[in-house]
Amino acid sequence: MPAFGDSQLTTIKPREIREWDRNMVGTLGDGTRAVVFAHLKSIIHAAVDDEKIDKNPCLARSVIATARPTQG
Repeated sequence: MPAFGDSQLTTIKPREIREWDRNMVGTLGDGTRAVVFAHLKSIIHAAVDDEKIDKNPCLARSVIATARPTQG
């Protein structure tokens, strides 16, 4: 389910992260969405650490990560 394809890291903004997550609703369960989001956030964080980009759009206040469902 490629979403960002050939996008440059510098072009991925919080708006694209929100749209990407919204597009997964109904396609992936909440638990899977949470894991996929965590992976994307980690990948982009590595780019910040490597000084490829200045900040991680996944950490913007307007981006709400899907919570992992609790097991009960």
